[in-house]
Amino acid sequence: MGKAIALCMTLLLCNFIVRGQDGDPLKQTWSDVSLPDTVRLKALDALIWKYYVRNRPDSAALLARTQLELAERSGSAEFTARAHAILGTVANQMGDRANAIAHFDESLSIAQRIGIPEGISAELTNLGTVYLAAGDHARAVDLFTRSIAISEKGGDAASMAKAILNIGNIFYQQEDGVAALDYYDRSMEQAILAGDTAMMVRVLSISGGLLFDQGDTVSAFNRFTESLSLNERTGDKWGSMEALVNLGVAKLRTGQGEEALVLFQRTLEIANELNDTEGKLVALSSMADANLNPAIDRPKEAVRFAEQALRIASDYGNADWKRQVCMTLYQAYKILGLPGKALTMHETMFLLQDSIMSMSNQRAAIRSDVRYRYEKQAFTDSLENAHAYEQLQNANTIERLRADRNLNRALGLGGIALLLAIIALLLWRGLRTRDRLAKKEHELHTKNVDQLLSQQEIKSINAMLEGQEKERDRVGKDLHDRLGSMLGGIKAQLGVLEDRVEQVQQDAQFKKVHRLLDETVGELRQISHDMAASTLSRFGLEKALKDLRDTIHISGRLSVELNAFGLEQRLERSVEIAVYRIIQELVSNVLKHAKASELSIAVTRTPGRLSVMVTDNGIGFDTGTPKEGMGLENVRSRSAALGGTVQVDSTPGAGSTVSVECPIIE
Repeated sequence: MGKAIALCMTLLLCNFIVRGQDGDPLKQTWSDVSLPDTVRLKALDALIWKYYVRNRPDSAALLARTQLELAERSGSAEFTARAHAILGTVANQMGDRANAIAHFDESLSIAQRIGIPEGISAELTNLGTVYLAAGDHARAVDLFTRSIAISEKGGDAASMAKAILNIGNIFYQQEDGVAALDYYDRSMEQAILAGDTAMMVRVLSISGGLLFDQGDTVSAFNRFTESLSLNERTGDKWGSMEALVNLGVAKLRTGQGEEALVLFQRTLEIANELNDTEGKLVALSSMADANLNPAIDRPKEAVRFAEQALRIASDYGNADWKRQVCMTLYQAYKILGLPGKALTMHETMFLLQDSIMSMSNQRAAIRSDVRYRYEKQAFTDSLENAHAYEQLQNANTIERLRADRNLNRALGLGGIALLLAIIALLLWRGLRTRDRLAKKEHELHTKNVDQLLSQQEIKSINAMLEGQEKERDRVGKDLHDRLGSMLGGIKAQLGVLEDRVEQVQQDAQFKKVHRLLDETVGELRQISHDMAASTLSRFGLEKALKDLRDTIHISGRLSVELNAFGLEQRLERSVEIAVYRIIQELVSNVLKHAKASELSIAVTRTPGRLSVMVTDNGIGFDTGTPKEGMGLENVRSRSAALGGTVQVDSTPGAGSTVSVECPIIE
């Protein structure tokens, strides 16, 4: 019951917010309660992105919560995920990165659960933008790269364009203009392929700014002009304002002041038409700055525009805008020789600078307060009605006065009921959030425990493998030094007897014993070599692999190719031994089972990573068969000890490829 009342109150507030879009078909679809919930949710989602996310984030957040509650009630996982994506976007705009990550993570989790590739790639990109804003470029690039891989696999050119654009922004921030421009051009290709005009406009604006900073003003103007043309063609007036400002600033900085003023004036006209406060501030402050430019030098006009901007900024309550406009007025008053007014603006600038920090701490409280804004409006309306009642009491009859009093009482009770409902909603949300946080803390604790156990298991495996290698060295040396010397002595004694007893030399049994002794000595030397891995210990992994290649290469029967890259410097001894044993095991499997005529071994070392790939053209096998031999089990256990992974790719009759990827410490 409580949830139903809370949802009804939220829907009332939602309809109040979107009342300004009565002529929009999306609003009409959303308001038609006879339609299925999924149809209404789709319309509300589009409505939020179209009108509120960029220009009215507080309203966007409130509408997204309405979408979230209705989607959860209707069981629509897709629109639940989309609502979290909007809330994450708004939180990121407000600088609340913790909440942004929480909402994007939730949206990503839902998309993965229900299997929506475009949702997965979109949320990976959204998470990347949060880490990009936080300055964590490595994490951001990883997320963008994962998004590109998923989008490319699913043919989602629009998501690819967004992720590639953000990688370009990272290079832009790192002042690598060449790389940034390359990524912007690739993003533009994908946006064109997807027919995503909004993304095309965005790429043109950002890349135009980069080209202008690099001094390529012709290319910059071309891109800004193309951006404006696309916006005007699609009727995107907010995008047109941005393109006009970009063109105006570029022209102002290249000495074309009068043309810049014309563009800023067009921006102001569109902002007035849309009643967009932010657009008015941008246009007026730009016009004021342009009139202070030496190429125009009209400080009185600058004062006129700046004073208009200051009034709007004061009504808007934006301290940062007020500070910027005060700076313009300070410069204009100095040029006009008005030191008193200039000093006043200078002092106001410093006061606003001090208040900006405290204002940022109050934003969270302001965003919470917006939930009560409409209830307070209803209460204010009630007071205005009471005031009207007092003015008209001498002209109305007693019956009319009683009727008005009853009406005011009903309005007051309605306002109180609305207030109580909103308080109940906030309490319910607070309890729900607390439960979610407790659940996430429990999951995090469980994950940390599992990770610790895994680390302990890897340490145990490493210790076991190291002990095995030491024991191999000891046994190998004993076989070579002790048993080898004894067999050598026996062979020498037989040689003496052979000289003394000539008739024994012709005996078949004697020849057989002599041959078996030779084979035993040779086999003992091979076992000693394999166990001690002397070449590996003395000369390193690359030389040991070359010896292995030469040993197993059989001309005309088995062609063995070895490609080793980045092994000029030695790895840790334990890593070299483990990798050598892994390759040895894989080669042994090929020799025993594959019936191959070609074998390829590739070892590549890159910063922080080592890759091994063993490929043959043998008979292959079915990887779907659950049973694996001891060889692959040994490969997997040794790889796990290095923190690596094993990938087996084989098809009956088409050969096999085994890849091992493991991290290494430089």
